[in-house]
Amino acid sequence: MFLGLGLPWVIAATYEAQSTRKDGNGVQVSGKYYVPADSLGFSVVVFVICAVTCVITLLIRRKVVKGELGGEPTGRLGSLVFLCSLWMFYIVLSILQAYEIGGNDFWKDKTFGISKSTNFCAPKITK
Repeated sequence: MFLGLGLPWVIAATYEAQSTRKDGNGVQVSGKYYVPADSLGFSVVVFVICAVTCVITLLIRRKVVKGELGGEPTGRLGSLVFLCSLWMFYIVLSILQAYEIGGNDFWKDKTFGISKSTNFCAPKITK
């Protein structure tokens, strides 16, 4: 988990701490790493659903096959396909939501309680 999410975050935060830039008002800002939480809530909920489904699958395999690994080749292949499809499901839904494919009206309320860009300590980024 650290290499997948933590390491890029550490690199970005370290880079940001060393850099300076001007915010929307022309004020010099330095050392504030800010990531808007636009799609974070949705992504976390989809991840948790996929993770719980994966654990339930492993528990069922433990009960039926007497272990998470092994068993008949068809059972192993079925588990492989199912678990990889969970991964693809997560990736596809995250991409659809992040790029608002299907329209902003469809995705705008699916933040699951995490409001958009309410970090008051962060500089306002203008385009």
